[in-house]
Amino acid sequence: MSDDARFPAFDARSGMHRTTTGILREAIDRLGRDPELVVPFAVAGVVLSVVGRLRLTDAVPTRVSDGLGETMVRVQFSLYPTGSETTGLPVAALVNLKLPYFLWAVGLELVVFLAVGIAGWFTLARAFEAERTMERLLTYLGFVAVVQAAFRLLGAVDGLGFVTLVGLLATFVRLFVAPALVVAGADIRTAVGRSSRLTAGEGVTVFGLVLAVGLSAWILGSIPVVGAFVSSAVVAPIHAVSIVVFLDSFDRLERSA
Repeated sequence: MSDDARFPAFDARSGMHRTTTGILREAIDRLGRDPELVVPFAVAGVVLSVVGRLRLTDAVPTRVSDGLGETMVRVQFSLYPTGSETTGLPVAALVNLKLPYFLWAVGLELVVFLAVGIAGWFTLARAFEAERTMERLLTYLGFVAVVQAAFRLLGAVDGLGFVTLVGLLATFVRLFVAPALVVAGADIRTAVGRSSRLTAGEGVTVFGLVLAVGLSAWILGSIPVVGAFVSSAVVAPIHAVSIVVFLDSFDRLERSA
């Protein structure tokens, strides 16, 4: 079924009442009925854990999260479903690296990118009953790449102000369902615009989902040794299926109209 056929001219403000807890409950219930939805991100979690250990032992400078030892509470939310990495590669670390180290560091980044991207595409497509094609996978990977590039650029800016942080939260809310729309067949531009329209009037509910997912990812990701795996295997599938539950509420309204 095409994207336009599945989502015809929704008015988010006229839909059924949605609550954060209701969406999360239904998402968890769906995962219980279909445990295979957890498998892709469990595999991705293993990849994140292994890559994290490799980063700690190689010669490339690595950023390490302090987890719950940090002085501030963090909302570790991404615009696409993913686990929480306990290590990371600062862009500045690539400067002046010898070629073998450069290729090693970039290779690890690519492995993580593909593991998370493929897991997200597969999980969203299965939960959404969307067709799984190479074209849609590549578009979804493109979406993930754009988001990652944007946040790396923001991360390079020191001292982000309050207005910028509010803008980020607003972006998280308005683009919450964009990943599933991409998987359903929309191009990135169309998915962004349609997500913004679908979340209009649903800000409180979606903000609650962003907060729940972001805090859970930070807390579970802070568990020593297994944090990356647990956050990926638990939080990422809930994030993905919550997006689908939110969109399916519109779909059910269209069918009953």
